[in-house]
Amino acid sequence: MPIITPTELAAWVDQPETPNLILKANLADQIVTEAIYPTGLPVTIPARVKAIVLEVAARAVRNPNGYSSETVDDYTYRRDADTRQAGIYLTDAERIELLGLTGVQRSGVRSIRLTSPLDA
Repeated sequence: MPIITPTELAAWVDQPETPNLILKANLADQIVTEAIYPTGLPVTIPARVKAIVLEVAARAVRNPNGYSSETVDDYTYRRDADTRQAGIYLTDAERIELLGLTGVQRSGVRSIRLTSPLDA
């Protein structure tokens, strides 16, 4: 069972359920599922998790190129300085909120300095 359905995304962005919208709903759902539910979805999905997944997909539907501004004459565009991304992605704030909502603990990457007898 997915976190969101294409029908829910279509209603969220007030657009028809096209193949492109279906793909974006499925990709956003998969990205969030892998990020915060590595062992599988729980029986009940918190409403805020669903809203974040809908907004992750909606961002790609509304602004697929990730533009934050655009000029018509002598065409220019600019991407959002915070993300510099386009498509389907989780912002740092969304990732932190999702991990807080779900209580999933991820271990950080650590390193251990190894020494050799030859280093002495």
